[in-house]
Amino acid sequence: MVERRVRFLGSGSRRRGGYVLLETVIATGMLILGLAVIGSQLQSAQKSVRMMERKMRAMALADLQLGQLDLGLVELQALNKIEENDFGPRYPDWGWRLLIEETSIPTLYSMQLEVQYLRREGEYSPETFDHDRAETIYTLYAMRPTPQPVNLATSFNLTDQEYEELDGKLSKIGRDGLGIENFDFSLLGKIDFEEFLEVLPALADAMNIKLDSILASLPPDLRALVEEAQGDTSGDQSGGQGGQGGGGGSP
Repeated sequence: MVERRVRFLGSGSRRRGGYVLLETVIATGMLILGLAVIGSQLQSAQKSVRMMERKMRAMALADLQLGQLDLGLVELQALNKIEENDFGPRYPDWGWRLLIEETSIPTLYSMQLEVQYLRREGEYSPETFDHDRAETIYTLYAMRPTPQPVNLATSFNLTDQEYEELDGKLSKIGRDGLGIENFDFSLLGKIDFEEFLEVLPALADAMNIKLDSILASLPPDLRALVEEAQGDTSGDQSGGQGGQGGGGGSP
């Protein structure tokens, strides 16, 4: 009887040990499975964050490129022709592709602007962006009227003083398409920077635009150049007035 009871107790302890081992294996497997699910969710979340960041960057670059197109800073070659380029060394992994087509309305044309992303393996060099391998992150569709010259005098109700001041500054530039009655805004991106700084204050006054609001929208380095040029101009004018005043005071 004693031997049978010992054998029964021994077999029971082995069974309990097997159950404990089985529970440990199951718990370990569930833990590994849970960690794998959490890791997968973290990777998915990180991927979603990266995609959102790229989408926001692409939208900002699309607006930047569209603004440059409206200002004439990017010269278009022809309608119904795909044009491609990158965003320069500041954004080496980004490129753009543009298609401009005619519409049924003669005074309108459609624009399809694609912002593409492709990580570069080497250093940046111009015109080496591989548009065929790049991923299109964002596509912008827009309608634009055919560029027409603007009559600044009638559009902004220029006074005689504003007309004379602006006409004098535009006459110094001496470029066709930059007259008060025949003004092409796209040409502002093609004149010299010094000429642009000279005509900017008078043009802003004629259009009832505060120059400070224009400067606030410029990049810091460009804003510093404009403010420095304005300081030099105001210094020259004050110096000239001071010289005249000194001459009047001499006997």
